[in-house]
Amino acid sequence: MKENVYRPDWTDPQRLAYTNRLFDLLAQLVPLGIEGSVSTLPGSFKDFITSPEQERAIRDNFWRCVEHVAALSERANRQLHLGVEPEPFGWFENTAETLAFFDQMHDEHSNDSRLESHLGVNYDACHFAIEFEDPARSVLQFQERRIRLSKIHLSNALRLRPSPESLKQLAALRKRSICIKSLRVARVVR
Repeated sequence: MKENVYRPDWTDPQRLAYTNRLFDLLAQLVPLGIEGSVSTLPGSFKDFITSPEQERAIRDNFWRCVEHVAALSERANRQLHLGVEPEPFGWFENTAETLAFFDQMHDEHSNDSRLESHLGVNYDACHFAIEFEDPARSVLQFQERRIRLSKIHLSNALRLRPSPESLKQLAALRKRSICIKSLRVARVVR
């Protein structure tokens, strides 16, 4: 059942058309000076992709969306970007697969700054935790490759016992400036 939420996926022009329409609306709604982004699935459900042609179609459709978003950003004088969200069972579900996807996109569109400006990653802490990823390492790898962090989802709130050390670690996370505008601990266990 869950795999049906991936339909239509990025092999299908309908996904591209739908996402472009979302950006058209977003450009009208987002105030000046505020970035706007649309979240999307990581290409497809992993088991749906069985051929290099499908993989190419995904990359081509993402690129067409980047072109649309770049032109729209310029016309609307807004900074807009698409955030792909790696998740378990997605076409790319972990840091290594996500980096490989972005490497392919960079290889196919080298020296085109629109890619870095208008395509990024939605880092969902829960999804990466399920993949047993080290968050600091993952985020650092994205930053080293100049991959935009469109959003960071702290979907499962941090749970901790307040201590000088745990509060120091949270403060250090915030200081690293990994696109967290404000870090709030949803619940502190006493």
